[in-house]
Amino acid sequence: MTLSGKTVTRTWEYIPEDIIAVPSKIDFGLLKPGDKVTKQFTLKNPTNIEVTINKLKLKRNLKEFIIESKDFPCTIAAGMSKTIDVSATAIKDVPDFYYDYVIAELPCYDIEIDTLSFKSGDPIVWIADANWGTIPVNVERVKTVEIINQGSVPVILDKMDWQDKVHFPRIENLNLPITLQKGETHEFQVYYKADVPGVTHKTTALFEGNTTKTKLYSDWEGQGMIVGTLITSYNWYNKKVDEKLFDDPILGYKGFVELSAIGNTKLINVNVKIENDVDGVFSFNQSEVPHEIVGDAVAIPLTVYFKPKTEKAYTALITLSGEFNSSVKSFSAVLKGNGIATDIDNSTISNLRNFEITPNPTKDYIDIKFNDPKLIYNYQLKLINLDGTIILSKEIIGENQRIIFNKKIPTGVYFIELIDNSSCQIFSKKIIIE
Repeated sequence: MTLSGKTVTRTWEYIPEDIIAVPSKIDFGLLKPGDKVTKQFTLKNPTNIEVTINKLKLKRNLKEFIIESKDFPCTIAAGMSKTIDVSATAIKDVPDFYYDYVIAELPCYDIEIDTLSFKSGDPIVWIADANWGTIPVNVERVKTVEIINQGSVPVILDKMDWQDKVHFPRIENLNLPITLQKGETHEFQVYYKADVPGVTHKTTALFEGNTTKTKLYSDWEGQGMIVGTLITSYNWYNKKVDEKLFDDPILGYKGFVELSAIGNTKLINVNVKIENDVDGVFSFNQSEVPHEIVGDAVAIPLTVYFKPKTEKAYTALITLSGEFNSSVKSFSAVLKGNGIATDIDNSTISNLRNFEITPNPTKDYIDIKFNDPKLIYNYQLKLINLDGTIILSKEIIGENQRIIFNKKIPTGVYFIELIDNSSCQIFSKKIIIE
């Protein structure tokens, strides 16, 4: 009320300061050690009054993030905006997830306006090669190539090309870009077709992605031939040293191989022989061998026999040869068989075939587990890398086992082989060591 007796009313309206960031979340993606990425966000004043920002700061104050824009304090008029630069750097050589929050300090209060994040790590990939050996001319053959993520962070492959598209005309099941998570594999198919005999064709498929480790290429190689012989291998596996069980009382256990010719021609003066059979346990009937074989025809079966004499593993070569244009063509395959005692319980071998490995992936140990833990197993364990090098070898007699790696083993893909000491059979499984 005034001195004159009148009443005066005044109204004050408080409009709070506000500020928003667009975008409100910034993901810097996957950064390798030493990588630095700078991005921007926009500060916007959504009110109808000017807003003063004293400074921007990080809530967690991680040194991996830096607010590059330094011109504070600043005032943003109503409805106006300001661009801010922020950066992220992968400082540590350790795979991890990093995040922090951008805080705007206003005159009356602080407000959280943005989230910053990235993943760190060094992607590691290994890509297999493909070798067709010798194949018939003008016949297309396919090989499968495996891609393996050997690291702990995702691998992204977005480009791939190779030079020789005449002899390696196409691929399948590789729709780039692809992303492989930790321990994941991807297989694709490559086709090869030789146009001339006796010439080796080579090319290299080069990949590009978010990594340069470890093997970012695939070597492809093959050679063409017009004519040749082909004979298949045979493995009798475990056969008891007992004449009562033989398929033939004189020759032993029966098996078979297939004889064929490669190419559009005919082989004459065909001959089959067994070589390196020092114990004389493998045989066949020479009268069953054909005099000629026509190329690309149905393969011809040939009965072969295995007569084990004692408890041991036997191996020999069986060679098929034939003449074409006065030139002898030959090809060798392997005959295998294991002689075992009549009182051996094959259930142990069967259970050894179905062993399990845990954990997989692993770091410093593995557990070998069998279907029947009551059985006593006698076997040799080997840890082998992709180059075929034996990293660990150990003789084991017992039940389920824990194998501890006493030394640091490089990360990657390996194979565990179990060799049964009674049957000489080999069983293998793939593991990943981190």
